[in-house]
Amino acid sequence: MPERNRVQPAELRPATAADYAVLAGWVDNQAVADLFAGAAYLHWPLMPESLPQALAMPQRQDWVLCDARGQMVTFDQHWHRCAGSVHIGRLIVDPAKRGQGFGRCLCQALMTQARADSGCRRVTLRVFRHNSVAVALYRSLGFVADETASSADLLLMAAT
Repeated sequence: MPERNRVQPAELRPATAADYAVLAGWVDNQAVADLFAGAAYLHWPLMPESLPQALAMPQRQDWVLCDARGQMVTFDQHWHRCAGSVHIGRLIVDPAKRGQGFGRCLCQALMTQARADSGCRRVTLRVFRHNSVAVALYRSLGFVADETASSADLLLMAAT
């Protein structure tokens, strides 16, 4: 059994058409679709061929993290919100790989990449308040809640 929070070397790469079929398999009901992308964006069952358009946003980039065997283990999008700031969104980890450190690995890789590629100084994300595992992960990575930009359900968090 893999040791928790210890992942083998992984590769961050842009998503390909084949990755959307894998992603669709992870989103196995409407509640997961709502948690992943927001209730207005995806309707279950997901059609892999329509996911790129359904998830489309201006200036967004779709990324996947692959494990040491080359298997996709996470998906996310990120985009520039304003000068010096990148927003991470729609982050999901393969349900069979949760608790193994891939979410942490993805966030660290995205933060490093955003800072190197664009010189961004601030990384933001939104997380459902009830998602205590994700909130704890983001806090451990240096994200701090911004209550002034949060809602009753969603917490905006930022790291500098």
